[in-house]
Amino acid sequence: MGVFVVVGMQACTETSSDTSTSADAARPDDARSVPEDTIDRGPPASGTDGSNDARVAFVDALDAPGADARVVPDAGPPVEPVDPTDPTDAVFDWDHVMTVEVTLPPADWAALRQQGRTDLDTRGADCMDAPFPSPYTWFEGDATLDGRPYARVGVRKKGFFGSLSRSRPSLVLDLDRHVDGQAHETLTRIALNNGKQDPSRLRTCLSYSILADAGVPAPRCHFAHVTVNGEDLGLYAHVESIRKPFLRRHFSDDEGHLYEGALSDFRPGWSGTIEQKTDEDVPHRAPLDAVTAAAAAPDDTLLDALGAVLDLPAFYRFWAAEVMIAHWDGYAGNTNNFWLYEDPAQGGRLVFLPWGPDGALQPPRVFFEGAIAPASVLATGILARRLYLHPEGRRAYLTTLARMVVDHWSTDALLARLDRLAALVGPRMPPQQRADHTRAVAELRTWVAGQRGRLEAELLRGDVPWPYPLRPSLCTVPAGELHGASRTTWASWPTDDAFRSGSGRLEGTYRDVPLAVRAVGGAAGLDENGQAIALVPLSMADGALWFVYLAFDREQITPGELDAAQLPACSLNVFDVETGAATYLADCRDGRLRMTDAALVPGAPFAFEFDVGLWVGLGR
Repeated sequence: MGVFVVVGMQACTETSSDTSTSADAARPDDARSVPEDTIDRGPPASGTDGSNDARVAFVDALDAPGADARVVPDAGPPVEPVDPTDPTDAVFDWDHVMTVEVTLPPADWAALRQQGRTDLDTRGADCMDAPFPSPYTWFEGDATLDGRPYARVGVRKKGFFGSLSRSRPSLVLDLDRHVDGQAHETLTRIALNNGKQDPSRLRTCLSYSILADAGVPAPRCHFAHVTVNGEDLGLYAHVESIRKPFLRRHFSDDEGHLYEGALSDFRPGWSGTIEQKTDEDVPHRAPLDAVTAAAAAPDDTLLDALGAVLDLPAFYRFWAAEVMIAHWDGYAGNTNNFWLYEDPAQGGRLVFLPWGPDGALQPPRVFFEGAIAPASVLATGILARRLYLHPEGRRAYLTTLARMVVDHWSTDALLARLDRLAALVGPRMPPQQRADHTRAVAELRTWVAGQRGRLEAELLRGDVPWPYPLRPSLCTVPAGELHGASRTTWASWPTDDAFRSGSGRLEGTYRDVPLAVRAVGGAAGLDENGQAIALVPLSMADGALWFVYLAFDREQITPGELDAAQLPACSLNVFDVETGAATYLADCRDGRLRMTDAALVPGAPFAFEFDVGLWVGLGR
């Protein structure tokens, strides 16, 4: 058997942090345009998918008479914003595309572009004892926003893994970093997301609008056209920063502590990565420790324990909203991309806030399991998992979700909203990206058109399991090393025989055992998702077939040296010839890769040498 199946499978494993847009198999007939005069950014009217009266039983079927209010919480919105006439609403209006022009010293712009996070942060058994360190530094430049100049503005790169780019980096502008009081319509911080993982460029703003409709305190979002030093970087999503002004919009008291979670959870060994974002000089971990302790309570006291330290009705609403938009990379789905507010008006109980939904609104994944999740539940985070596996907790969650689907998922209104954004974004996409944009928008429309039906079907069934265990630690320990080289030609992938399309050499160890390699091949090109990849197949002395899989950002494909940890993916794997299954063995998380020949031209030589260390997850 050739190696074709191997890479097709490997491209979908956890070694890649990128998310690709995919369409549902079915394409409903109601995926159609809606006249512009019916479009409204406000909460969609109930009943546009059918008579609301006819759906009363849909919620009632989950509500037992006399149910405990603690178990079946009110799904209404939280407290109204203190200032409903915030002047920044005009900035975030969807019809307003902000013009952002940034000027930096050329050397600073080049340095900013090169900065990025690597997998080195996960090395060592204690890698999650503290927040992941930021790889970014501030630079000073000037900015012009909608024609208004601002001097001495702080500028830095942003992004964790999936959105990292050297050609179009996501950016943060801090207007008052060097000039006290400097603000644009009272905004002091401008966060610009590049949309790298979303060819439609619509998911971030559309997702936040749905979350806000559902009563979840969510950032506002619109679009900005960005240039840096005269270079046109195209359209970005401008997302409201979660800071004091945001808190004042959604809570009656903004003096509580604020935290950000990135690959964090409320269990020993995981909560250390939650980062305190206010009063950082005075550590305040007590609310986090209290939720961690409550999450470990036995079933008979779980709801009371959590309710004492967490705004539990708000959490059900937040969790259900994440599921409704299929935010697989949020707290419930991936213990990632969430903020927490210690609300003084709730006695210091924590409230969850959403973040980073650029991968939402598509079939959700159970990321570390490599499986597609059910439509009606994501429960990777320990709070969601404990509640879903608790009879009363599951009942409260499902009732909240059912109410939110009925009240806040109007398919026609959401498709109209989507079309409004697409009409704004499409003409501004570069010509070479318009075909991908059009296809991604069509796939997004198909998914939105079918989501209510998927949710209702599972909710009415009422027996959707969550069989997945708590995810293992992200920390890694050494597992060996690889030293070798591969030579092939660009676009030699896909191929049925990567031993004919290339050659190479390899020596090394895995789990302290020297690798006995009989033959080495090679292939390189674009996979079915457009990801640039290279495959180094290894024919082992015992007849087994192993392979090294590497993924590249396209700008990395040029002669020169690369830090292996900066590759989107680099892993050692074994291929089962009998079953066609690929099994991950270890990641390449340190070392160097030297591109000796590389060009994105079919038939051009593609060659590299590598000296990398292998790392495996703690306890694997």
